Amino acid sequence: MLSKVQNTIENLKVLWKDECDAAYRETGFEWPLLKEFWITIAAAFACYILSEITVYFMYPYYYELFKFEKIERARVVKSKKNTDKAYSLIYHIFILIYGYMILS
Repeated sequence: MLSKVQNTIENLKVLWKDECDAAYRETGFEWPLLKEFWITIAAAFACYILSEITVYFMYPYYYELFKFEKIERARVVKSKKNTDKAYSLIYHIFILIYGYMILS
């Protein structure tokens, strides 16, 4: 997979060689390397793990919280919705802190 992406980047370099050379001369732009995307890959992995942890810990809590529901389907739907909202809350708090640290 990584070699296919690298080959695609190399093909784009060949196709747009003149434009790439002009951009490099004007701005010093160089094509990004795959190793420069490590933070993106790590963040995607961390978000997935956070999602799974949230579901593992929060779904049973919300399922018990909505035990007053007479219809089982409504109880499950409300539990899943609140679990998703809990994940969104945690995710946005982390992103807010990370953005503040980067920009300051």
